[in-house]
Amino acid sequence: MSYKLNLGEWNKIFAVPQSVVDEHIKLAEEDFVKVLLVLLAHAGEDLDTKKIFNLSGVLESNIDDAVKFWADRGIISIQNDILCPAENNADWTQLDTKGSDDLLKKLSSDLENQSNEVSIKEKIKIKTKEPVRLSGFELSQRIDSAEELKWLISETERMFGRFLTQTEVAVLISMFDYAGLSADVIVMIIEYCSSIDKQNLRFIEKTAYNWADQGIDSHQKVEAHITSLITEKNNESLIKSAFGIWDRNLTTKQKEFISVWLNDWSFSIEMIKLAYEMCIDNTEKLSFPYINKILASWVEKGLTSPADVLESEKSRKKSEGSDKTFNAKEFDDFSDYTVPDLSKKRNNAKGATK
Repeated sequence: MSYKLNLGEWNKIFAVPQSVVDEHIKLAEEDFVKVLLVLLAHAGEDLDTKKIFNLSGVLESNIDDAVKFWADRGIISIQNDILCPAENNADWTQLDTKGSDDLLKKLSSDLENQSNEVSIKEKIKIKTKEPVRLSGFELSQRIDSAEELKWLISETERMFGRFLTQTEVAVLISMFDYAGLSADVIVMIIEYCSSIDKQNLRFIEKTAYNWADQGIDSHQKVEAHITSLITEKNNESLIKSAFGIWDRNLTTKQKEFISVWLNDWSFSIEMIKLAYEMCIDNTEKLSFPYINKILASWVEKGLTSPADVLESEKSRKKSEGSDKTFNAKEFDDFSDYTVPDLSKKRNNAKGATK
């Protein structure tokens, strides 16, 4: 009696090195994976680019790049035009080094033609709306050339809680090479964007280029800028709370008013809230221009605390001999009011009170 185990499609199987999945697949283009699978499935057969194309659908122009990619990753070796498992020998080491040098020369030449300023071995900051995007094979070579890039990718994946796609890796390298930002600065930008629920590399890239164009490109500068942004956001939240704004965001003009009140005039939230209450008492509605006018008058008078305001009101009423308060009609038409620069007046007023 004879026995035969029929496994169907599993009768014909082939092995794939585990490192292909664990270490290289996330950086490999889809075409590269297809070519490798064809090579492994038809090991021992004569395969030309035409046959590989018929089996995989990969264009012949991409097949050579795919073979070079897997050779560079140490999965296969090219010896006398024959593909075989890669071995740690002198011939392979020499081939790998030569291939890397040739690629770096090619990349440097291509990038120099496009920007006249960019080098693979040296980060040079340039302003460009269309940074060069590297192919999967080129990305692999670029990452291998810089330990800082490996750390950057690892940290980003840790923050995202997942592996990055090839496109996302290309975006990171773009920020590193073309925006001229160091890996630790890019990580800081990613952490900030994540803190405001913008964990999207396209948004992060736009933010990075915007900051780099403003000269915010060092660890210290980025840290200071992030602190400023967080303070600004917190201040806006305090003002919204004081004004009872819960259901909408502030407009750009309203944010400009707040910046003047807090940064230029150095008013406390307590003083701003007092001006808000006076605004409501006189107009029965919220008006940023009206509040701004009240605060501007306090700057001119050198009033810096609620006690100063109270004393000023008492003196005014006493001199007028009436209970007259702010005239609402004087502030009805301030929708287009331009914020004045009264910082000098404020400083003069402070000096006069000393």
